[in-house]
Amino acid sequence: MQNRYVGDIGDYVKYALLRCILRAEGGQLGIAWYLYPDEVNGDGGHTEYLDHPKSESWKRLDDQLFGKLKALVDAGERSIFAIQRDSEILGSNTRFCADPSHAEIIGLPPSESDFSMLVGDLIAECVIAMHAAVVQPDLT
Repeated sequence: MQNRYVGDIGDYVKYALLRCILRAEGGQLGIAWYLYPDEVNGDGGHTEYLDHPKSESWKRLDDQLFGKLKALVDAGERSIFAIQRDSEILGSNTRFCADPSHAEIIGLPPSESDFSMLVGDLIAECVIAMHAAVVQPDLT
């Protein structure tokens, strides 16, 4: 995950799906971020859906989430920390596992064995008390 992805169309659809599942199934969500430093390519720039004349069709997917992400993008607050701070985005019951800066501490990109160990550790950390865990790698 890179901070610049927050609020882009892929992020919006992913969060909308998670919110839908949580509404239907209940339980608790655990998210393990793999924070990777922002790169300089065009990824994460797909936020035009927030201001597009036809944005109403996207907004219908999850009106509250749409508004929250639009506010973050408009304010220039595109970071996983902003997502974690706002309990209405992924729910107050969501637990964010591991230090978001962990990936930077161990150095990226990790080798396959390092990555496998990190995945295993973070999933174990998330599922101890959760019903669902989402692992958000950035394998670019």
